[in-house]
Amino acid sequence: MKNNFLYFLLLPLLFAYGCSVNKSTNPTPADIPVGTFTGHFEIIHNKSSTIDSASATITLDMEAATGFKVTGDTSSVHEGSYGGFIVYATNSTIYFQDHDTYLATGAPAKVHLNGLYNYTYNGSLLEIGYVSSPDTLILKYNLKKN
Repeated sequence: MKNNFLYFLLLPLLFAYGCSVNKSTNPTPADIPVGTFTGHFEIIHNKSSTIDSASATITLDMEAATGFKVTGDTSSVHEGSYGGFIVYATNSTIYFQDHDTYLATGAPAKVHLNGLYNYTYNGSLLEIGYVSSPDTLILKYNLKKN
């Protein structure tokens, strides 16, 4: 009987302890890629009978207040460009909107960072990729934070 009474007295203490502990169920926010990144860009074009590829070393500056800017080796493969971007961390995509350097019509001579891209970012390595719907064009960016 004494044991039952003791348990009865301890029960409210256990409830009070369980309610007082701050248990956060909010997930830790994913790292948003901002800063200066430098690395390898590669374009792979799968034509009907051949596969063409080209690469360049580029620098990508991403700042929430000012947007993005692509510099580096922009002489032949990738166009130097700038514009705004939106990071959708929940589905690991970034939307880049090129300003003034992307052609309104026709096919550009060089690649522009424009459109919706998948990405992974671990705080130091930023990998951005794009694959066209019939899988004939692949754009890969492997960049390290400076």
